Amino acid sequence: MVKTTTIALALVTTTTSKSLASDVIPQPAQSRPVLLKGATVHTVSGPVLENSQVLLIKGKISGVGQNLTVPADAEILDLTGKHLYPGLISSNTVLGLVEIQSVRATDDQAETGTINPNARTEVAVNPDSELLPVARANGILTALSVPQSRGLVAGTSALIYLDGWTWEQMTVQAPVGMHIFWPDLTINRDPRFPKSAEDQQEDIDKQLKQLKESFATARAYIKAKKSNGPIDLRWEAMIPVFEKKTPVLVHADD
Repeated sequence: MVKTTTIALALVTTTTSKSLASDVIPQPAQSRPVLLKGATVHTVSGPVLENSQVLLIKGKISGVGQNLTVPADAEILDLTGKHLYPGLISSNTVLGLVEIQSVRATDDQAETGTINPNARTEVAVNPDSELLPVARANGILTALSVPQSRGLVAGTSALIYLDGWTWEQMTVQAPVGMHIFWPDLTINRDPRFPKSAEDQQEDIDKQLKQLKESFATARAYIKAKKSNGPIDLRWEAMIPVFEKKTPVLVHADD
């Protein structure tokens, strides 16, 4: 059997068999070059490289191939017989926002109300979550943590490393996008359903109207602000959207 190892850049996970919970110490910044040699390197965007080298400097890949120029002070790790893969990215997750779904105090994935453009995912991330080292052990090193919604506008997502002492250290980019949860447009025509088809359509129309009005209000707020109007944090968060700095990401299940 060929051994397979996922290497996390600038990441060391320390555990003991006797511990009841993960005892993970975030790895400090890389202080010296590291050369990984002898592994089968899977580049994803290129060919698989047999018996190859990967040079890491200051936490970044400096070179991939064979016969690389290696700094004299480099630490050399022999990975002969093992496979080296880039870290995986979980592109739509609530990692860092939810620990135990049945325990409300550990569930910070959604704000109350239906219009929450000012909700910022990165500040809600729990760096001590037990789910982060589990994800890392399975090769997921980066995640797009996405706010969920009990309504329409959920707020902005954040791209995070799954390693760090604080949410500031973990944040790669924030905001990534403003997340809109499109109303469910399905009409249940089963006669046993508590609402008639007409009432269901009325509810859908109300949600679509509310969504449209929220963008109209944000646009009006931006115009009023130019005249020194009052500050509203909800609509302040929409300014980067209208300036085309933050994309709008729409969740539509149907």
